[in-house]
Amino acid sequence: MTVLFGIPTLSGFDRACNLARQAVAAGAEALIVNNGRESIAASSVIFDEDRIEVVTPTRNLGVAPSWNLILRAAAERDAIVVIANDDIAFGAYAIAELVWRVESYTELGLSHQLLCGPKMHVFSFFAMDARRALAEIGEFDEQFWPAYWEDNDYEHRLRIAGLALEHVPHDVLGFEHDGSRTTRDADPETRAWLKRCYENSRQLYRAKWGGTPPHGELYLEPYNATRLRGDNDR
Repeated sequence: MTVLFGIPTLSGFDRACNLARQAVAAGAEALIVNNGRESIAASSVIFDEDRIEVVTPTRNLGVAPSWNLILRAAAERDAIVVIANDDIAFGAYAIAELVWRVESYTELGLSHQLLCGPKMHVFSFFAMDARRALAEIGEFDEQFWPAYWEDNDYEHRLRIAGLALEHVPHDVLGFEHDGSRTTRDADPETRAWLKRCYENSRQLYRAKWGGTPPHGELYLEPYNATRLRGDNDR
């Protein structure tokens, strides 16, 4: 089965290229969404242009629109989609293991969110059957712009639909992800802006689902306080 490894990046084009090369070496195809409009010619990474596609938007699409671009591209190819941050370092056999697990898993796919503190997670990757994800769940919610909480939103929608993503510990797949490089590498003014964006997305999530994870969501339909989850749904 075709596997499309999708990597949006804002300020880590070389990292994204290295991850794409690793995916291609494992037999996958790769798609980089170059939101930072970094120069491909100036990249220090040489990659296989036949297996790695680079899309350079005219502006920063944001996270959810970038993920949707990748998800639609994978669905068109009837592929397993792996959507990953550009700052993940996968082990030698991790990508092949991902593919095997998604193909053999009875639900929709796999994901990993790194626990960074009480009720706080950092997205690492999704690995899913792209066509099934679009048909049964739909696209990522682009109201969460430019970033934050779109991953939580998708996973909550999966739970409501009766599907699930298997959460895979990092040591099982041999990968490392220490949080957001985009935030850490930003200047103080940008970090302050990103903090406001995070809070705006958190408030949007609370309004949409009546609470926040883990297990604090109350609504079965977006913004619909009349459709509440019972204790047996949590």
